[in-house]
Amino acid sequence: MEELLIIIFAFVLGWFAREWFAMRKINVMISRMEEISSNVVRIKIQRVNGMLYIHNMETHEFMAQGNTRKQLEQNLSKRFPDTKFAATAENLKEVFANDNSL
Repeated sequence: MEELLIIIFAFVLGWFAREWFAMRKINVMISRMEEISSNVVRIKIQRVNGMLYIHNMETHEFMAQGNTRKQLEQNLSKRFPDTKFAATAENLKEVFANDNSL
C-alpha cells in the first residue's frame, strides 16, 4: 500500500513540476516576443503606377519609395539604419503577387 502511495505522490509531483516548467518556458517566449515586436516598425507597402511606396502602418508617415523591391529595401535601410520592419503577409502577397523576387 505504501508503494502505491509513493507512486501516486511521485506522479502528482512530476505533473506539477512539468506544469511549472511549461509555464516558465511560455512566459520566457512571451517576453521575447514582446521585446521583438517593440523593436519592429509595422509598415504598409503600396504599388501606385508601378512605383512602390512604404508608409508606417500606425502613423501613416511616408518612409521610402522605389521602382523595385530591392531599390525599396535599399532606400528604406538608408533612411532608417538599424531598424527592422514588418509587413503583413497579406500586404506582401497583394503588392508582389506578380513579382517573382519574393
